[in-house]
Amino acid sequence: MIKKKDLDYSLGDEVITVDKITGVVDWDTLFGRSKPLVVEIGCGNGHFLLSRAAQLPDNNYIGIDMKIDRIIKGRMKEVKTGVPNVKWIASEAGYAVGKVFAEKSVSTFYMTFPDPWPKKKHHKHRLFQRDFVKLIHSRLKDDGSFTFITDHEGYYNHCLEVLSELPIMKIVSHDIDESMKQSVFGKMWMEENRSFFSFTIMKAL
Repeated sequence: MIKKKDLDYSLGDEVITVDKITGVVDWDTLFGRSKPLVVEIGCGNGHFLLSRAAQLPDNNYIGIDMKIDRIIKGRMKEVKTGVPNVKWIASEAGYAVGKVFAEKSVSTFYMTFPDPWPKKKHHKHRLFQRDFVKLIHSRLKDDGSFTFITDHEGYYNHCLEVLSELPIMKIVSHDIDESMKQSVFGKMWMEENRSFFSFTIMKAL
């Protein structure tokens, strides 16, 4: 990995490396308190995650991203702002969700601007697939929710098709949470006047 001079990689010492975890994480102990877990999948540089954590401090927040440079940028913002209720995971999201979270332990998932893999031959690489939805269902609390946002209508329609085949989850809203646009990609796509597509799902009890 080529290190960038403007990043403080020492902050990576507190980033969770999933391969070093032997089982589910005791988040109450790690945070030093028992609060609802909010997880952002694809947290990027942490804009949305840190903003939400500052606005709603009675939750514990966890950001997951594959790229360590993005996580480090998020950690630098965390240290600068003094937000105390955020942890970070550097990992492929599906793998991390399946390994470090217990069943029925997460109150809210956010999935913000995932890679749409726009070419048809690459659609198999999209994270939002049947097995992923089943995984989210297992990790969500019974009253928990999962909110997805993208600028790619094709990926959005793909998600709706996947959900139509899995009655274990139900769509409860297509409203767009404006705060979710406050990510690096969200701001970029707003500047380009792109349209946004969103849904929130919950368990179909």
